[in-house]
Amino acid sequence: MKHSKVSILYIEDEDIVREIMCSFIRVKYPSVPIYAAGSAEEGLALFRQHRPSLILTDINLTESDGVQMVRSIRMLDPNTTIIFVTGCSDIEQWMIEFGGSSACHYICKPVDHNELFTLLDRYMH
Repeated sequence: MKHSKVSILYIEDEDIVREIMCSFIRVKYPSVPIYAAGSAEEGLALFRQHRPSLILTDINLTESDGVQMVRSIRMLDPNTTIIFVTGCSDIEQWMIEFGGSSACHYICKPVDHNELFTLLDRYMH
């Protein structure tokens, strides 16, 4: 689904990874608001506050549950685009659960920035 006003929420519990990824995204899309969270709880709070159109999130967040956060986001807005940025060992089960009729994608770590930007470009209109 294309959004007229695109904004991104990036949830990653590793500080340096979160900072680097947000920096890359800001350089590529300087006019797109980016909100960053270090936990599922913080991510859900930022989602409720800003209602971003696109979520980039790790599933396995230290001391918090990325899966439950995505379930909560889907209950609040089933049309939000979700991109899992995670290891690929268990992604298929989550794609079945969250894919449904809404946009849901994944990118395996380590992230190939060209792959990430190709995917993000689909939603930047």
